[in-house]
Amino acid sequence: MRKKHSAGFTLIELIMVMIILVIIGGVSLHPIIKFYELWRFSTTHMELLWDTRSAMRDMSKNIRMVRDDTSVLTATQTRFRFIDTNGTAVDYQLLGSNLNKNNAVFINNVSSFSFTYYNSAGAALPAPLVSPSATDISYIVINMTVARGGESFSSITRIKCWNLN
Repeated sequence: MRKKHSAGFTLIELIMVMIILVIIGGVSLHPIIKFYELWRFSTTHMELLWDTRSAMRDMSKNIRMVRDDTSVLTATQTRFRFIDTNGTAVDYQLLGSNLNKNNAVFINNVSSFSFTYYNSAGAALPAPLVSPSATDISYIVINMTVARGGESFSSITRIKCWNLN
């Protein structure tokens, strides 16, 4: 009598293949999860870096354009208000976690921010002179930290006001 040759798999073979696939899937899932976490971290960090640097660059560009010695209207640790060379009032102010420019949100999620003012001799000015007096500010240091998604980025810049002292 002739034996039938079956073209299928036994139950044991199928179970063994499934066990091997589960092991391979479990081993390969860990690097995929780590790659996603690294991608998310780097994306958040790059956005913070970009937002902070863009804000600092724009502030530097605007602050350099203070019109003259009597155009500084307010100079505190969290606010700098002045008239630029075009005669336009420019106002940077920290309100809560938002840094505003002319009463509109300029950058949000600011966890630390300060203006520090210096005279031409390099001495810090705790209370700089403002309009109507001629200001004694020669340059300004801005220190800003922006935080988002558990990450933070800090930036410090020194700005020489072209039309001051």
